[in-house]
Amino acid sequence: MHAFNERVDHAWQRHRGEPLGPRQRFVLALVLLVLCMFLASAVGLVDLIGSGYRLLAFILKVNSDVERVADHASGIAKVAGKLDLSVPFRWPTALQEMGQRVPAMCHALLRAMLDEDAAGAARVAVEDDTIDALDKRLFVEVEELMKRDPASIHNGLLMYRLSRELERVGDLMKNIAEDVIYLNTGTIVRHEAKRALRQGKA
Repeated sequence: MHAFNERVDHAWQRHRGEPLGPRQRFVLALVLLVLCMFLASAVGLVDLIGSGYRLLAFILKVNSDVERVADHASGIAKVAGKLDLSVPFRWPTALQEMGQRVPAMCHALLRAMLDEDAAGAARVAVEDDTIDALDKRLFVEVEELMKRDPASIHNGLLMYRLSRELERVGDLMKNIAEDVIYLNTGTIVRHEAKRALRQGKA
């Protein structure tokens, strides 16, 4: 770029008898920038750079989310270890269903990520609504359980803790699913949802 500017400056001085001014240099830089962008677009370099940035953002974000999933898994194990097994109890149906659905979300998301399947990732993201509903239902179930049997209060509180941990894992699966969609399509799901909401209100 510097060498090109110097050549143009010399040519300008030969014809005009004066060096390039700041304004001429700015116009020259702008023309070169537009030309470079046109050439980069023509050979697909812009898309390549864009996908590279998306991949980098995906790796950094998902790495952090996966670490948080591991933290919640550790939390689930610790809470489960505190359950008083000497007191007879039945697992709430909502918690049983969450215990089946959340691992299934993890497996489905891994498959979508490996297959670069944006549609599969979208299905995982939608599943989080079911997990949220089950978490709310479990609160009611645990509350009723503790009212019926005061001896179950200790385990009831722990089961609610388990539910909260599973619900957070579901949230993280949704976040990663949206990142998979972004990586493969360039669509930011959260922005699209906000845009649709604004259009619905208009």
